[in-house]
Amino acid sequence: MALRLWRVEVVLVVQKLLSLGSTYQVRYLLSEAPPDDVKFQDVGLKVAAVVNSHVFQVTETQNEPPMVGTSTDDGSSICSIEAGDYLVGMGVDDFLVCPRSLEQVEQDVTAAGVEAARGEMAVVLRFVRMGAFVRDVGRTPGNILSILDELKSTCENLLTRYELLAAENEAVVEELRSSKELLKYVKIMGCEARKTLMEDPKFKFADKFRAWYGDMRRNAEEAAVNVTDLQQQSPRLSVNDGSTDDHGKIRQH
Repeated sequence: MALRLWRVEVVLVVQKLLSLGSTYQVRYLLSEAPPDDVKFQDVGLKVAAVVNSHVFQVTETQNEPPMVGTSTDDGSSICSIEAGDYLVGMGVDDFLVCPRSLEQVEQDVTAAGVEAARGEMAVVLRFVRMGAFVRDVGRTPGNILSILDELKSTCENLLTRYELLAAENEAVVEELRSSKELLKYVKIMGCEARKTLMEDPKFKFADKFRAWYGDMRRNAEEAAVNVTDLQQQSPRLSVNDGSTDDHGKIRQH
């Protein structure tokens, strides 16, 4: 159960990282007589699995066949696919929600070629572009930086839990090796994304503001704790208004 939960959390970490990127989709128009065994190369792409995982990245683009690309964020046109973009879906399939192997995806591309021969002339691929294309639509710079900081912390926590799982059962070491390497990759990519964002003045300002606000809150919380401790440690003081003697008895007048 712990192993399955760990794997699910790794998938969620990948989703969180790529959710920060700009998404777009490309509709490939296949020829009336596609090859019997259609591959990514036939649509002008070379795709590889990142550290042999379910995350796929474009490694090279070639002469691309006729296609229409649009951003799924705002409908704007995407000029071309670039090496480094992530392939995250095909048709109705979302590879981040339902992880698949690269071999399975390649089989889907071949199946699309078969459908093209029957009259279905297009195949839709969905991509995410990271780097300087981290989208801030609906998010403040501070919110994006918080997500990246949380991402780094989560990766470190999952890597620690991996070591505990491996110590309990050596058999999981090889089984989870790819997921462990993927976590390291996500952590590095998150740090790189943050580094890129910090070149933008508005993110620099947001980072300084977050640091200042965090210090202010910590100081306020520490002050509140100190006041509470003093109140608990101080003895109760009684005020003698002269109506009682030193033993608390009422004076007779």
